[in-house]
Amino acid sequence: MSVYFDSKDPRCKSPFGAVLCGTEVSFAVFFGPEDGILGGELQVREEFAGVTRTISLRRESSALRGTYTAPGTPELAWYSFTLHRQDGQAVTLPERQLTVYEDTVTPDWFGRGVSYQIFPARFCRRRRPLPARLWTRVTATAQKCWKKSAAGSREKQVPWRSAAGTVRYFPYPAGVFCKIPAYFSSCRPSGNLRPAQKSDRHL
Repeated sequence: MSVYFDSKDPRCKSPFGAVLCGTEVSFAVFFGPEDGILGGELQVREEFAGVTRTISLRRESSALRGTYTAPGTPELAWYSFTLHRQDGQAVTLPERQLTVYEDTVTPDWFGRGVSYQIFPARFCRRRRPLPARLWTRVTATAQKCWKKSAAGSREKQVPWRSAAGTVRYFPYPAGVFCKIPAYFSSCRPSGNLRPAQKSDRHL
């Protein structure tokens, strides 16, 4: 079977890529005489609106053509083709995406300086970490100590102290470069983020 459709080919889809609201989009599916194609439909599923539109394709020589008018509001449309053959079988081509966007004007002031995109949710914790779960180095120079490992061999270790006064030793150099030892997951104040809310005072 030689049915052909390529969304990047201007003969199959025009205009190329995403389209403005209200744009007429032309589609064409090409086939050979051996395919026995009699007709077909274009199905467009508009995800935001929750509706599916069926557009009949007209046959012109060795192609089926149709036009879809994009809605007047931004939309994420998914389109596919169903082709009908002489033997009664139907051929469905894979679904593809069409983004429909509205025309906007970039403010004149944008781009004259440095812009930062901040995600408040990344900095909002559900609760403060317990003081006893925070660890700091005993000495600013990360003094190394020779300690006996569980296997009985001597290895360099670094002393860390918790807020409760407990001192523990972590292998060198991991204990030097990690503010909070990576393998002590219970010490890390992570996993307790929540989405930012309007009631948050820092917003």
